[in-house]
Amino acid sequence: MTDQTEDQRHVINVEETETSIIVEFQKEEAIEEPIEEIEDVVEDVVEEVEEDAREIEPGKVVYRTIDLSRGAIDEEKRIVRIGVSSETPVEREFGLEVLSHRKEDIDMAFMSSGRAPLLNNHKMDEQIGVIRSFYLDETQRRTVAMVEFGKSALAQEVFEDVKSGIKQNISVGYSITKMARSKDNEGREIYRASWTPMEASIVSIPADSSKFVGVGRSDQKNFNQ
Repeated sequence: MTDQTEDQRHVINVEETETSIIVEFQKEEAIEEPIEEIEDVVEDVVEEVEEDAREIEPGKVVYRTIDLSRGAIDEEKRIVRIGVSSETPVEREFGLEVLSHRKEDIDMAFMSSGRAPLLNNHKMDEQIGVIRSFYLDETQRRTVAMVEFGKSALAQEVFEDVKSGIKQNISVGYSITKMARSKDNEGREIYRASWTPMEASIVSIPADSSKFVGVGRSDQKNFNQ
């Protein structure tokens, strides 16, 4: 054991993890630099992390689209089984966004309430149905919903296009509650998001084309889940 204190040791490394900042001190030689050096290094790292966090807007509704395949349609009851989301990375202005599909990372209260809307192209004044049930498949890392189409002229028009395969994509509207930053093997920024889904929409252009999402992607005949 030496007589050196942490106040006297030289900072040789600062490592940032998702939950902490680790400062490594030199053990061999005492130096004259004051503790302010350590504080400055830590402050710089904290400011960098906070700057990244400011680029993300918690509460803002954003969207991602998925492939809509035919199947799992009950024409009489006007009910369709759809895959809503997956962990497919989507490019955002701040890096690659991944929606976490762990139970603790998704607030499903509204989507599971039986009141969440099925919209046409994310237009709030064009509700074409309702999400009757919504559940998480943690094994496949995806969410699935049963949606019921309404009987308005617009709802009927979209429903016919879904049945015939003309409408091929679904998009989920959601807000981010928090993000954990990391990097993949190629050094790209990955942001794993905790999130709140708010609605599902029939849209035109896909962003998330995972095989685990869409109408009847896995079990096309099962309408009880």
